[in-house]
Amino acid sequence: MITSDRKSGVLSRVDRVQTVNSNQTSVRINVYQGESRMVKDNLRIGQFEVNGIPSGAAGQEVDVRFTYDLNGVFGGGGDYRKDRNEGGSRDHRTCR
Repeated sequence: MITSDRKSGVLSRVDRVQTVNSNQTSVRINVYQGESRMVKDNLRIGQFEVNGIPSGAAGQEVDVRFTYDLNGVFGGGGDYRKDRNEGGSRDHRTCR
């Protein structure tokens, strides 16, 4: 889902990813710009890592937020979710 803040002009999108391995404590997100379905045909503009995920079974959920403002600044960050109401570790990076 993509949302927009009318006052600031910031567009925002949240995707949910999951850990793949048991006892995985971080998730690396690679960020690409482009419209091709093939990742290799798009431009890699950065990456960030969400750390601090507690060790546990595979399938733990992490919310990843992407933002883009009117000045051309793209940002991304992650939020480990202990449950639906409580957030955990947060990390935010900005790409220009």
